[in-house]
Amino acid sequence: MTELRKQGLDEGDLAGLDTAIAEDAPASAESPGIGPSVKGWIGKTLSKAGTAAWDVSVQAAVGVLGTAVSAFYGIGK
Repeated sequence: MTELRKQGLDEGDLAGLDTAIAEDAPASAESPGIGPSVKGWIGKTLSKAGTAAWDVSVQAAVGVLGTAVSAFYGIGK
């Protein structure tokens, strides 16, 4: 979350990610990986890139979100 905060995501967006992770937790125990709530959060957050809501380019946003979420789930290690 620290890296996402450094990249300019606001606390509401970060709280939304926490909620999405919690919603997906039961499913992730059975099927590890990024669940539907987190995928939805990523899509919603990417739509803010390049706007006043999140002053970062879409290309940078894809990299930031992809790296942060993948690291959280241990993907690509």
